[in-house]
Amino acid sequence: MNFAVRKRRAPLIIIVSLVDILIILLIFFVVSTTFKKDQPEVQINLPESKTAQKKPSELEHA
Repeated sequence: MNFAVRKRRAPLIIIVSLVDILIILLIFFVVSTTFKKDQPEVQINLPESKTAQKKPSELEHA
């Protein structure tokens, strides 16, 4: 039996769809970062207690 040996072709990468996906991702990140900058920060002054006792910072496990 004589089998023919076929040469393998190098795998092809479809560049057109890859470029389309990268452009869409770029547009998404540019738009999402510009919206993030427009949101103003709200500063809240929380009330402090003068009579309460301070609790230990670590919790004790039973």
